[in-house]
Amino acid sequence: MKKNYILTAVLMTMYFSWFLSFPYFGSILTVVSGSFVVDSNRVTLTFTLFHALGFLSGALFLKNNTLWKRCIILSLVTVITLNMLLLILPSALWIPAMALIGIFSSLFIFGWSVLFSTFSTVEKIQLYSASLFIANLLNLSFLLFSRNLSSQVLLLAINLPLVVALIIFLYKKPFLKNDLYSSGSVKEFFPTRLVSLLFVVTFLLHFSFGLMFAVVNTSFSFMAANPFAINYFSYIPYLLACTIICLSASVVKLRYLVYAGISLFGLAYAFFALLNKTAAGFYLTASMVESAVVILSVCVWVALGDLSLDHKVPYRFFGFGLFTTLLGVFAGGAVGARLLATGAMPGHTAALAAIATIFIALLAFPWLLDNIGKVLPAIMEKDSLPPPVDPLEELTAIYKKAGLTEREIEIVNQLYQGYTNRIIAENLFITENTLKSHLKKIYPKFGVRRKSELISKLANRSFPEPPSN
Repeated sequence: MKKNYILTAVLMTMYFSWFLSFPYFGSILTVVSGSFVVDSNRVTLTFTLFHALGFLSGALFLKNNTLWKRCIILSLVTVITLNMLLLILPSALWIPAMALIGIFSSLFIFGWSVLFSTFSTVEKIQLYSASLFIANLLNLSFLLFSRNLSSQVLLLAINLPLVVALIIFLYKKPFLKNDLYSSGSVKEFFPTRLVSLLFVVTFLLHFSFGLMFAVVNTSFSFMAANPFAINYFSYIPYLLACTIICLSASVVKLRYLVYAGISLFGLAYAFFALLNKTAAGFYLTASMVESAVVILSVCVWVALGDLSLDHKVPYRFFGFGLFTTLLGVFAGGAVGARLLATGAMPGHTAALAAIATIFIALLAFPWLLDNIGKVLPAIMEKDSLPPPVDPLEELTAIYKKAGLTEREIEIVNQLYQGYTNRIIAENLFITENTLKSHLKKIYPKFGVRRKSELISKLANRSFPEPPSN
C-alpha cells in the first residue's frame, strides 16, 4: 500500500504541476501567449469548459474500474503529444487543440481517482494537500526560470512533469493490480438525492470562487505594476494552507475544514470591503481567498474519494463532482467578468454576491454532512478512526500460529495477492533463489507442499496444521 501511496502522490504532483502552471489560469500560459499570439484567457476558458465536459462524459459512459491504467496512459500520451504540437500549430488552432487537451486530461483524473479513493480519509487529506504543495513549488520554479527561457523552450519544458509521470507509471504498471478494490459488488442503494445536493453545493462554492477572483482581478488592477504581488504573492498563503492541512490531517475532522474554508471566504469579503483600493486590502483579501480555495478543494476531493471507496464507482463521483466544480468556476468567472465589465454590478456588490452564494451553500452543509454520515457511516467521521483494515490483516492470527517471520509474512502476503515469484523477488529486492529458500521453510509451517495449496488455505482462512514429526 505504501508503494501505491507514493506512486499516487507522485502522479498527482506531476499532473498538478502541469495543470496549474499551464492550461488552468497558469502563469506559464500567460508568459508564452504573447509569443504565440493567443488570448490566454480564451485558451483557459476553452480548456476549462472541455475539461468539464470530459468529466461529464466519463461519468456517463465509463463503467469498468479495471480500465484505470489505460485511462492514465492514454491521457498522458495524448496530452503530451498535443502539448508538443502547440509549438508548431498556428494560433488559430490553439483553441481546438486546448479543447482536446481538456477532454483527454480528464481521463488522467479518472484513472488516478481509482488509486486515490482506496486510501483512508486521513491519507487522502495528506496525499492531496502534499501533492498540491509540491506541485506549486514546481510551478513557482517554472515561473522563476521563465525569465531566462524562450517561449518555445518554456512550452517544451512544461511537458516534463507529464513525461516524468508517464515514465514512472509505465515502470510501476506491471506491479499494479487492475482491480484495487476489495471484493464485493457495487451497492444497490445509491444516494442520488443526497449526492445531487452535494454537487449543487459544490457548484455554488466554486461559482463564488470564480466570481470573487473576477472581483479581485478587477478591483485591484493597480497592483499589476507590482510583479511580486501579481506573480508570486499568492503562492505564500496557498503553500501555507497546504502545509497546515497536511500536518493537521490526523486531528482535524473534514467537516471542520469545510467551516474553516467558508469562514476564510467571509473574512476575504470583510477585508475587501474595509480595505478596498489599498495594497493591504489586496494582500489580505488574496490570502483569505487562496487559503479558502485550498481548504475547500481538499474537502471536495476527499469527499468524492470517500464516496467512491464506499460505492466502488469512482468514475461516477469524480466525473459529476469535478464537472460541477469546473462548471462553477467557469460560470462564476464568466458572469463576474461580464457584470464588472458592463458596470451592471460594481465590485462591492459582486463580492457580496459571492459571499451570499457561499453562505447559501453553508446553510445546506449541516444537513448534508449529517445525512452523508447516515448513508455512509464513515465518510465524514472516518478521520478520527483508524484506517480501514486491509483484508490481508485478517490473516494475522493465521500467520501468528504458523510462526512466520516478518520476511515470510511479506512473501505470503504477496503470494496471496497473486504475484509471481519474479515480481515478488523484485518487490522485496531478493533473488528468486533466495525466495525459493524462504518458500521451502514456509510450506511446512502450513502443512502444504506447493503454492496453490498455501493460497487455498489462506483463501479459506484455514489455520496451519502442526508440522509432522
